Amino acid sequence: MKRHTVIEHDPYWNEDILLFAGKFHYYRDSRQNVRAKLHVSNERYFDKRDEIVPVQTRNGTRTYVHFQPYVVEPVITFTVNVQPKVYADLGETLGKVDSSKVSGTRDNPRVEHYLLHRFPQAKTLVTPYTDPLFPSNDYQALLRSLGYTSVSQAAFGKPL
Repeated sequence: MKRHTVIEHDPYWNEDILLFAGKFHYYRDSRQNVRAKLHVSNERYFDKRDEIVPVQTRNGTRTYVHFQPYVVEPVITFTVNVQPKVYADLGETLGKVDSSKVSGTRDNPRVEHYLLHRFPQAKTLVTPYTDPLFPSNDYQALLRSLGYTSVSQAAFGKPL
């Protein structure tokens, strides 16, 4: 298994998994791995009437899962042999690349597989009905294409 090179470590995120591979115009239609950083924690709740999905038990412990998808972009380091007394504004070549180095990634299971393995007692996967980064109609169409349906005014869910 190849390890992903982490440049900045944020202790909030306690897991990193592979979601899927897809082609994106931004990356010249080349195949890219879409990964997710996950934060998983147990939380106590009391008299929660404002949940996005109604909770029958008024207090207890719940597992909070927050994930942030991203595409790994390679960390490229160049070694450049710079020419002395060169003027870039005159169109002269500043130097020559002698070498370059690229880091790799690691492979892990998909999110739903991960959640089923980690929380075998879970019955439903729930997510907010909108994401501020995307138009609501597009986001909800994506959720529907993945098997989610509306479970409340503010959430979509999918039975596990």
